[in-house]
Amino acid sequence: MRSIPVSIVGFILVGLAYARFSYAAVLEPFGTNTSDTVMTPSDDDPEEIILLGNVRLAFFDHRYKSIWIAPNGYLTFGQSLNSFSPETPFPNEHVMLSAFWSDIHPKVCSDAAGGNQIYYRQETDKAGRLLTGVTTQIRNALPQYRQFRAKWAAVVTYDRVVEFGMSCNMSLQSAPRNTFQIILTTDGTRTFGIFNYEKLEWIEHYGQYASGGFNAGDNVNFHEMEGSFTADFGNVVQRSNVNVPGQWIFRLDKQQIEDTSCSQNDLSNVVASIAPRYGSIFGGNEVVISGVCEDPDLLSREVILCKFGRQVVTGERSHDSIVRCIAPPLAGKGPTMVLVSVDGGLTYPHTVAYSYGE
Repeated sequence: MRSIPVSIVGFILVGLAYARFSYAAVLEPFGTNTSDTVMTPSDDDPEEIILLGNVRLAFFDHRYKSIWIAPNGYLTFGQSLNSFSPETPFPNEHVMLSAFWSDIHPKVCSDAAGGNQIYYRQETDKAGRLLTGVTTQIRNALPQYRQFRAKWAAVVTYDRVVEFGMSCNMSLQSAPRNTFQIILTTDGTRTFGIFNYEKLEWIEHYGQYASGGFNAGDNVNFHEMEGSFTADFGNVVQRSNVNVPGQWIFRLDKQQIEDTSCSQNDLSNVVASIAPRYGSIFGGNEVVISGVCEDPDLLSREVILCKFGRQVVTGERSHDSIVRCIAPPLAGKGPTMVLVSVDGGLTYPHTVAYSYGE
């Protein structure tokens, strides 16, 4: 395990084959001190791990008892894949989760540069640091899942990895390095993927840019991260869909992909949800509504309103995709539609269900 310095650095070297971005996203501890397994150095060959604790991990509409870890920045389900670079953008026939799909070449070198290894481990201790940590991260980032409690998690760390073609000499010591993590976790029903990017110092290999996302393998359902296959992909280190630079969290067990990121090109794909989903008929409790994106045309003129049935209350924004409102009293109990406006009531494009009880 090594300590992660808190620093913010970012620059682009114009005309070269890589961009440097280092925002020191908080990584889960890794290395031999955390009982990680070190992946056997290879060119493209993946390693299969059987999931502990009789876990059957839900990914889209299937469940899996093992995963394959590939040296080239991705995980696959159902079968292995040894592709060193993306053949085509998603969708395709591969069932996979990718944080940085490109031609990585892990190898052990006896030099001062260090790193260039891949570590992985899985845990089932609900009181352990990894499971309690990912539970807190998901609850904080996605308030509609405040009841989520991880029962299994795996973390794969690509530590200061270089692109294929670097050799164990001065070229490797001075080579651009990438450090990032893929975390999978489940409570037995819901599955989440977390990408943590500490730094990406190279994003292009032999003229092809890296990509990221996840794919159901049915040539229909997929999610491709913003900037994939372009020079913009390096900006995933600066960006986020959970307001934590360098961190991305996705729910993976449903065909309807949940992404509350407001950096998407098509904001109509952002799914609105509410937490908690019920409250007293006397009102007074705070509700958090995710997936309500800022309108760039409104900027400082934004006015948040939440309409509970016929009653309208003023809300406030706490994130570029999250607003908060206090539920008003309501005469009667049962389901109520909550409409959300960001333009002072001119339009109410977001609708979520809320229930009043006793």
